Amino acid sequence: MISAPPPADEAARLAALKRYGVLDTAAEKSFDDIVALASQICGTPISLMSLVDEHRQWFKARTGFEAVETPRELSFCAHALDGGGAPLVVPDALADARFHDHPFVTDEPRVRFYAGAPLMTPEGYALGTLCVIDTRPRELTAAQLEALRALSRQAIAQLELHRRTRELEERIAELSSTHVALEGAKLAAEAATAAKSQFVANMSHEIRTPLNAVIGYAQLLTSDEQAAALPPHTVEYLRTIERGGKTVSDIINNLLQLSKLEAGKIERFEEDVPLRAFFQELYELQLADASKRGVLWRFEPGAGLNHTVRLDRTKAAQIVLNLSGNALKFTPNGKHAVLAAERSGDTLKIELRDEGIGIAPERQAAVFQPFEQADHSTTRTYGGTGLGLTIVRSLAETLGGTVSLESEPGRGSTFRVQLPAPAAAGNKTNPMTTPAPAQLKFRPGTCVVVAEDDPVSQKLMNLLLGRLGLEVHIAPNGRVAVEMVKELAPDLVLMDMHMPEMDGPEAIRTLNADPQAPHPPMVILSANVFSDQQSGELAEQGVAEFLTKPVNRVQLQEVLARLLPQA
Repeated sequence: MISAPPPADEAARLAALKRYGVLDTAAEKSFDDIVALASQICGTPISLMSLVDEHRQWFKARTGFEAVETPRELSFCAHALDGGGAPLVVPDALADARFHDHPFVTDEPRVRFYAGAPLMTPEGYALGTLCVIDTRPRELTAAQLEALRALSRQAIAQLELHRRTRELEERIAELSSTHVALEGAKLAAEAATAAKSQFVANMSHEIRTPLNAVIGYAQLLTSDEQAAALPPHTVEYLRTIERGGKTVSDIINNLLQLSKLEAGKIERFEEDVPLRAFFQELYELQLADASKRGVLWRFEPGAGLNHTVRLDRTKAAQIVLNLSGNALKFTPNGKHAVLAAERSGDTLKIELRDEGIGIAPERQAAVFQPFEQADHSTTRTYGGTGLGLTIVRSLAETLGGTVSLESEPGRGSTFRVQLPAPAAAGNKTNPMTTPAPAQLKFRPGTCVVVAEDDPVSQKLMNLLLGRLGLEVHIAPNGRVAVEMVKELAPDLVLMDMHMPEMDGPEAIRTLNADPQAPHPPMVILSANVFSDQQSGELAEQGVAEFLTKPVNRVQLQEVLARLLPQA
């Protein structure tokens, strides 16, 4: 085994590393996401963000590897410190004179392949590497190697942001301790904010350029004509790359939008917006996420949504999606999250309510500040960058509105947004409120529970039933469906046969065994054809109808007409 000699600039390199103040700090979601994405893109079981100091390599983030640090003399990454920023690639460690007898090669974790992109500071010092490791010999594609380099630049961007934020905090503390005039401190803070915004904008551009190439090539290769010529598993790998790239892109977009908001570079673009259709679409966009989390997600339309108003659709939608995403993220499985909206006069009032962890009174103002969360421990549990609520507040103020918060620890939170929403010319009626066909005018407030675990099927059933004027509640499994039936006493239940945790027949038996539970008509949905015996057994348990997937819309309407009260 050949250990790497220190690089020529070792003293300056170590000083640069210490200036970041990151060694031996707690794990952070932003860095964990980077190594996870590197592992996905390169298809390796191990990925590390390695920082090399005098005596060791320490891992700020890692996946697939248990150790927190290793001796420097055993570090593959140390060999990349003096390469001028070029990646170090070892296709087969057993065939490389530097590593063939290395203990990590001959023993666990049995490294055979290594590729590391140096973490280069703006001054040109290599702090360590973002590396991927495999237990078999291999090569990276040109696109994978470029993606690894792009992610290493993002890691440095995150470190730079940490350093500048810490320096700003130290500077503010210094100004405070020396009793500098308030106006001077205000000007210094504004200058620091402007510098940070410019830095974020510059770094976002540098990262987005190669990242867009990664995403673009992945999309090109998964297009219909290209995907047909590729093995299915390769297509899935490429789609994983695309999804991961878009996740990183979303984070960068948040940072960039925040810098634009702080710099006052966001403009309003008002257009005619039909309110009922607008909120229905936003509600449906979150159905899949709510289902995955097991959250009971509801839309409560209030008065005044039947008209079209003048509104910046994009910014209003981002406000609602950020708040609803927050509500779903912090709401436990089986609890409620609600999107409510109404228009009073020329004011649009939006509420996002959840039964989540809540926020302590002394932390409620801080959650609207950049990079802040109600409790720093939530970063590890729930993830997030602490930018969502900052963007919500800034967007609402840009639109001439306000955001307020009411919360209690352990009992959930309610975010309230008020936006100016004057009527559009002609006061157009929302097409979503067009009455259902004459033969299917159901009694107002008719409630249907749909127990379905597939997100695509959930959205389809929600659209089909919602457009008939029905109040629809989605349950992601039979256990949640039982709770919904007991709570809501619906007029009808559409029950999928096969679901996780509790399937349809078991849910029906559970309800039948409870004499206090409501017993609405049951309709079974199944991808399989029912035998006479199955149909007879389920009918004895109270099942009124059977529908086979894919559900025929005409057949569904016929069943609804027979089982539901009509106006």
